[in-house]
Amino acid sequence: MLLLLLALTSSAEALFANPLAALSDLVGPTDGPISQRRANFAVPSHPNLKALHDSPPVYQIPGFLNDEECDALVHAALERKFPRIPYGAKNKIFTGTKWAAHKQDPSVDQFLSYACEVFGGVPETRFDPVTVTRYSAGQYQAKHLDARLQHQIVRNKAYLATGGQRIAQLICYLQAPAAGGETRFFGPAFGGLAVPPKKGTALIFPTATLDGLADERYLHSGEPVIKGDKWIVGTWLMEAERTDGADVRKAIEELWKLEARS
Repeated sequence: MLLLLLALTSSAEALFANPLAALSDLVGPTDGPISQRRANFAVPSHPNLKALHDSPPVYQIPGFLNDEECDALVHAALERKFPRIPYGAKNKIFTGTKWAAHKQDPSVDQFLSYACEVFGGVPETRFDPVTVTRYSAGQYQAKHLDARLQHQIVRNKAYLATGGQRIAQLICYLQAPAAGGETRFFGPAFGGLAVPPKKGTALIFPTATLDGLADERYLHSGEPVIKGDKWIVGTWLMEAERTDGADVRKAIEELWKLEARS
């Protein structure tokens, strides 16, 4: 159940082509898993959308959430409205605290509705379960890729029921630390791009290529927090609608049971 929740080149650039371009210019002919014909590629759109990096593309949306919406999500986590996810403790890839927030509070539903709008009004089932994360001083997420890796991909009915591949990451900073906590990209094309957390600002970038594999250029980290606390809320746009809603609910129920015993 925990694994279910955690799974809670030019082709990649086509995923995030210029939102103002004609759709026929976004994606060339392809029979791959992600394509214009399948209408499942990611084209973000928002009045405040800004390009932080053109190629490979990385975007931010200032004011994606207002202060009250950010505070409501942090408050919900602190008030134990979300069960904790025991993630990362063994391998030290992640040393913060993560909560399974999906469908657990109206503040989460509001964030998810905004995420749907960014990608052209897709249904909520196109997203991985929403999580809320806190990093305190000294905590971090090490270098990683957000797409499902090749050994995790078995393109069968069960895989597609979980949405298939993660094709875009969307996070929003709920609280910025006093120092540290940047989102850093390590691919040579990014030239050391490090995005400082800013309350209410969303960060969006592709995670997979049109052939449905992880785009290794997007190796990135959540840098250690030096002072204060960093909070984020996040999800991933999937290549297909998830049809495993009952399984997700069951996984969250199991986490609540673990929470009650802790």
